[in-house]
Order: sequence, then structure tokens, then C-alpha cells
Amino acid sequence: MQRTCAGLLTMLILGHAVAARAGVVIVTESDTMAPPQAPAAGQKPAAAAKPQYRGTMYVDGDRVRIEGTSATKNGDMEATVLFRAQPESFVFLEPGEKSYTEMNRDDMKRIGSAIDNARKQMQAQLAKMPPEQRKVVEQAMAGMGGEALMKAAPEKKAVEPAKAVANGTSDKVADHACKGFDVTRGGKKIAEACVAPWSDLGLTAKDVEGLRKMTAFQQQMVAEVNFEGFQAAPGAEAFEVIDQVNGFPLRVKTGMDGKRGISMHMVKIERKDVDPKLFQVPQGWTKKELSAEED
Repeated sequence: MQRTCAGLLTMLILGHAVAARAGVVIVTESDTMAPPQAPAAGQKPAAAAKPQYRGTMYVDGDRVRIEGTSATKNGDMEATVLFRAQPESFVFLEPGEKSYTEMNRDDMKRIGSAIDNARKQMQAQLAKMPPEQRKVVEQAMAGMGGEALMKAAPEKKAVEPAKAVANGTSDKVADHACKGFDVTRGGKKIAEACVAPWSDLGLTAKDVEGLRKMTAFQQQMVAEVNFEGFQAAPGAEAFEVIDQVNGFPLRVKTGMDGKRGISMHMVKIERKDVDPKLFQVPQGWTKKELSAEED
């Protein structure tokens, strides 16, 4: 009897150890692109510029939670997003309202159709206007970032996969050595990444599988919406090529394709137990429907 109880206890302990997989926590921030200048004689040193963005990613298998703070002209803006792989969707949490919004593939299709209809209606109205009035409207639309609605819709097609090529550079980020890669899409360079081998970080590609799946879903969303102002998050390109570079990107620089660039680097990465509740919407929160009219 004692042996039987001991055997059951051992099985329970081992079973619990297997089920309680540790997750990965990654802290990132944007690089300070312009360091403060040396103070003039008699002046106090200027305060160091804080990163424009700082965020934390929690990854457990194919589940991802991203918490980030962005510095804007109107103060800091915080955002929390969950990625669900089955079925694929993003969940945007709004703690102040205790509400959330979910965005899946069907939502993307509806948003893409709504944008196409809005573009057609705008162009039809512009065609009926006298040249002077049309010029005024076009200037107003440009000031609001609506230039894309005045252009013909680009051909809707799947996003071409990104590729990574070693560029022979090396560096050190957060006390980890890393090697440089150029990330290209369609033959054009879109980013640079400095990658540390999995063994140096004590991780494997499977540990951050959720980031790769999340990035693939983002690119599919971009292709479906097919709108100039709707792009994947800066730096996501590097997670597309994780299997090619055989390591984790510690720093990513974007903007090589003429678009607004940003440089992100890892501050800390560690394997640790992550509370499963972090990947769930808190109980009692209200779901806000994502509306996209197609008519």
C-alpha cells in the first residue's frame, strides 16, 4: 500500500512538472536615436531622452501577450494585446473601460471590403466636383491622412515571404553577442536584425513559436485589408525569419524600404513561469463588437 501511494505521488509530481511549462518573458524598448547634447558652461546636463516605446512580451507556446507604452505628444499611451492561435485572432484590452475587442480573419475581410467601398465612393464624388473644389477636398483629405482613399486600390495579393541573409556584421546587445542579418522582401531590404543563437539564450525556436505565428497572422491581415496605412508592427519582420536565422533577434532596425523606421532592442529575456490568466480576458469584462460596414 505504501509503495502504491508513493508511486502515485511520484506520478502526480512528474505530471505536474510537465504541465507547468515555463514561458518566456521579453522586455524590449526603442533605441534613443538622438542622444542629448553636452550642456553649455554653467547649465545643468539635459535629462536623457526616454525610449519612445517600451514593452513586455509574454510567450507560452503559441499564446502571446504584449504590453507596451508609447510616448506621444499628448503623453504616454498604453496598450495590451493578446494573440490567440486557435482560432487566430487579436484581442485588444481596454482596462479603463474593462472591455475588449477581438479581431479575426472574418473581421479583416469585412474591413477590407469596407475600405474598398469607401475608396470607390470617394473617387466617384471627386470625379463630379469642379477642379477648384476637388483640389480643396484633396488637400483636406491629405491633411487627415486619407491620401490612400483617393488612389486606385493596389492589387490584392499575398505578402511575399521575408528572407534573411547574413551580412557579416556582429555586435553585443544586453550582454549577448549577436550576428547581423539583412531581412528582405521581394528582393528589397526592409530590416536589419542582430541575432543571438538559441543556445546562448537557453531557448529554442519552439519556446517562442507564438511570435512566429502571430507575425504570420499579421501579414495575412495586412494583405486582406490592402490599405496603405495599415501595416504590421515595426520589427515583426525579424520574427518571420526566425527559422532561417536559427536564433532570436536581439535588435531590429526597420525603415530600409523608405517607410518610417524604428530601432528596437531587447533589454532582457528570461524563461520563467507565466500566470495563465495573463493570456485570458478578465472575467466580467464587456466585449465591444468590431464594426465594419460594407454598404
